[in-house]
This record gives sequence, C-alpha cells and structure tokens, in this order.
Amino acid sequence: GCCLCNCLIRKLGGEWEDCTQSFIEEDEKGLSRDAMKMVNESFEGLDVTKIVDVHVHLIGMNTEESGCYVHENLDNCCKCQSYAKKYLILQASGIDTKNIPKSDKPYYRRMVELYENYIPSHIQQKVKQDIRAQLKSGKGQQLEVKNDEDEEEKNKASTPDSSSALLAGQGQAYGSLQEELLDRPICPKVVLLGLDQVYNRDSGIAEPHNTSVYTPEDYVEQVTNENKHIFVLGPSINPYRKDAMEKLTEYKNKGCNVIKWLPNSMGIDPNDVKCNEYFEKLAELDMFLLSHTGQEHSLDDADYTVQEYGNPLRFRRALDKGCKVIMAHCASEGADEDLDDEK
Repeated sequence: GCCLCNCLIRKLGGEWEDCTQSFIEEDEKGLSRDAMKMVNESFEGLDVTKIVDVHVHLIGMNTEESGCYVHENLDNCCKCQSYAKKYLILQASGIDTKNIPKSDKPYYRRMVELYENYIPSHIQQKVKQDIRAQLKSGKGQQLEVKNDEDEEEKNKASTPDSSSALLAGQGQAYGSLQEELLDRPICPKVVLLGLDQVYNRDSGIAEPHNTSVYTPEDYVEQVTNENKHIFVLGPSINPYRKDAMEKLTEYKNKGCNVIKWLPNSMGIDPNDVKCNEYFEKLAELDMFLLSHTGQEHSLDDADYTVQEYGNPLRFRRALDKGCKVIMAHCASEGADEDLDDEK
C-alpha cells in the first residue's frame, strides 16, 4: 500500500530533478533539439531582465524555525484529501516525501534554484555580453545619468505599467543596464506571497483552529532579504487584526507594494464596512491588493472556507475607496451571486 501511495504521489506531484541540467541539449537529463528550439523561440523578442511573476506562495510547516504552520488536518490520515494534498505539495516542491526535512529552507531554496535557471544559460550569457558592450560604450551609464537629470523626460518616454508599479521602491536594478546584473543570474522578479491567519472580526484575535495555512509576514521578509535578486515583498495582512493599519505602513516603508488576501480561507468579507479604513489606507499608501477571487479548494483544510467571500463583486467597496485591486483567477471557477442585480 505504501509503495503504491508513494508511486502515485510521485506521478501526481511530478518527478523532479536537478534543474541546472534542464537546458542542456541532447543530454540524458536535458531537452531534445525540438524542445530546445521551442524554448528559444519563446524567449525571442523578450527583454528577459523584465520578466515578473506576481503570484508565488511561500509556505512552511516548521513553526519554531519560520513561524509558519499548517492545520492539523494535513497531518491526519483520516482526512484523506488534506493528508494527500500535503504530500503532493511536498513532491511538487522537490522535497523528499520519504524523509521530510525538519526545516522549511528546502522549499524556498528549490524555488531560488528554479528561478535562477528559468532563463537558459546561453540566453543569460548573451544578455550579459550585450550589457557589457553597452556599458563599455558608455550608453548604459549615459542612460542612467540622463534619467537622474531629467526624471520628467523619462516619465514621458516610458508610460508606467503595473509591473513597474509593483516593483517600485525595491532598490533593485530592475531592467536597467547596470553592473549589478552581471554579478548574478539573470532571472525573473518574483512577488513572494505570505498568508495571514484567520482573525476574529470583532475581537481581532487570531484563530489558528480556523486557519488552513499560515505564512507570517516576517518570514516572507526574511526570505526576500536573503534572495533580493529574485524576490520582492508580498506579505499578507488580515484587515481584522488589531495592528493591520500599522503593518501596512510598516511594510510600505520596507518597499512593499503588494498585499495578499485569500478571503475565502482567511475569513475576510471584502464587502464588510469594517474594511473601509483598510482600503483607504492601501489607497493612501499607493499599494496593490492582490486577492484570490472565485471559489477556493486548495486551502480549505480547516473546514472554514466561505466561498461567497471570493465573489469579485464584493470588491466594489475597495474600488470605491480608490484601492487598486488585482483579482487573481477571476472567472476561473465557481458561480457567485450577482450583487449588481437589483431585482
């Protein structure tokens, strides 16, 4: 039985290997010529220094080390769905399911390895050659001087987009011709997301028994600071916690521009009048709210999921307060009440 389960976990979670060998042509562990051709074509015309992934979750299970925890149902073999899910996530994350480590570091270190090797090495080398040539000719340095002297002209020449806004204030050489790009792998910028606990709406007290997965904001900050060439801050702040306003200001001052919600599992009603101050604060700080919308089935292990909280129309309150909302997975699954229907 155990052998069969392990086999299924490996097949469903995915077989994984050393990703540094993925783009070696015709190698036993590498890609075929046709596959390599397809990869190269997919990168054609792209500025690979400006690739952004805005939705990557950080998780953990070792509370003493990281502060993270998962609901006890994920360790309960009688809760078959939750129990199997835990092992599928571990397998998909490249973690040994037979000898689960007593540390959360392997999870994010695997992500670092994947992103550092996301862009094939020969493409990275070509980009670095081009950067060196431009720096040697002085074009890159002149561009920076011009930008410093004439910020208004730069803004006219380049209309700000959502990616730039998400990464603003990170203190990184994002997409610029600077020597900093030459000293590290060229990889995507990744918004690393936390997940806050469920909090009682009235008392503001955390409810771990109703929380499926908890990834605290300080752990997101720690991992981000250790890997600044890849990650940018995307903490999760529940509006019902007592220090929510202070936390928003604190993380804005740390360069954060994105706050993560999963309302269905975090017990947050986006249409709650109690969220007004929170939305106003996000608007004041010019921060994005990245929120799950639609139904939620991945994090329902605490038996506390309120599907109606994922209704996209419940975010009209946030929009009316001037808050910028990224509605993730909108229209992907489920059906919700039409709150705009006046009948």
